[in-house]
Amino acid sequence: MSNILIIAPHADDEILGCGGSISYFIKKKFKVYVAIMTNANKGNPKLYSSNLINKIRKESLNAHKFLKISHTYFFDFPAPQLDQYPISLISDAINDLVKKINPKIVFLPHIGDSHIDHQIIHKASLVALRPINKNNLIKILSYETLSETEWGVNS
Repeated sequence: MSNILIIAPHADDEILGCGGSISYFIKKKFKVYVAIMTNANKGNPKLYSSNLINKIRKESLNAHKFLKISHTYFFDFPAPQLDQYPISLISDAINDLVKKINPKIVFLPHIGDSHIDHQIIHKASLVALRPINKNNLIKILSYETLSETEWGVNS
């Protein structure tokens, strides 16, 4: 059985971008893990209260339970201010997670996405997934997050 990691900038990006793939790989007996990288409360507490963040995370866990995701990891990087945060710290967190779960396939948001948080998670993921980090990766795949990617620059 192989492990798959889906790296999502925000809760629901993994479902919008990889829902079909998640279902496919779980039916094929892969273990699927999801990393949700941001906590909007830290970047914009006026719009995202702690109660709202807890509600969003609970909804994510319910969706993941329904899909039979093996484990969900929540990080607290500051959305929507990832462009003001050291990318090396994001990359280090992703690298640590990759070492922990040892995925064969990793899905990350497409670099052409219009949302800066998605672009930064893409770039931080590529740094973390470099071959020099001695991981067992076979594939790195980008996914389209509908309502974001199609608004970006074609690349």
